[in-house]
Amino acid sequence: MKTTTIAKMKEIQKEKKRYWFDGSAFFNTIIETPSKKNFFITSEYMELDDPKRYSIRYFIKKTGCIETVGNFQKFENLEDAKNEMDILIRIFNNVEKTGGFLEKSIIANLDYIKEIDGILYTLHATIDNEMKFMYLETLTESVSF
Repeated sequence: MKTTTIAKMKEIQKEKKRYWFDGSAFFNTIIETPSKKNFFITSEYMELDDPKRYSIRYFIKKTGCIETVGNFQKFENLEDAKNEMDILIRIFNNVEKTGGFLEKSIIANLDYIKEIDGILYTLHATIDNEMKFMYLETLTESVSF
């Protein structure tokens, strides 16, 4: 999937009579990152004295819709939002390689997919550590003092 720029997203939204970008002023929305694989991060706050919080967004080119990935204003800082967005992009890249799911079904299952990705990462680290432990155990058994 090619990345759609924010400017192109705005054009597509107008063509499809979608108004997400027009309504974003209500929440004092600021687009914080460029689009990567159609994901981008926004910051929002309702009142001037409210803390700024961050949301990950996903643009569905076919419909012109912008979906909030996970909870609205889920992140307290931009770095955490960027880290999670990078995980999502990695998942999308893997799904694309396998000819996987439709975009909507991925968005609907992102929390589950991220959980699986986390479990696989933990499992890989556990197996890696177990292999290192077994190797060290073999080494210590072969060395006598």
